[in-house]
Amino acid sequence: MKLAQIRDEYEAEMEMNKTQFDDQYAYEKGRYIDYFTALIAEKQRRADMVGNFLGAFLSLPPVPTKETEQPVLTKEAYEGRTTRSRSKSVKKEEEVVERRGRKPKKQIPEKEKMSKRIKEKRKTP
Repeated sequence: MKLAQIRDEYEAEMEMNKTQFDDQYAYEKGRYIDYFTALIAEKQRRADMVGNFLGAFLSLPPVPTKETEQPVLTKEAYEGRTTRSRSKSVKKEEEVVERRGRKPKKQIPEKEKMSKRIKEKRKTP
């Protein structure tokens, strides 16, 4: 009887070791799969978040630069260009000159002034 009891205990112990190893393997395999499932979900979440950021940035108007901004003040506008404020002041000057009976001054662009000066210098030796 003792020999049969020892044999039964031995078989039960061996069976426990086998199932323990299988259970441990299944547990580790499950954790490994869960880890990579969570990793893939996190990657997808971050990709969606980056896509949302890019969509938000693309929907914003471009940042204005010096070249794209329209000049507001008359000093910023290049000479010879008539802005609203300059055209009003030019009209007022013309009205004042006409009231006095004089002809309005003809405004010569800066480039023509420069070319006249250069021509005068060339004429005089």
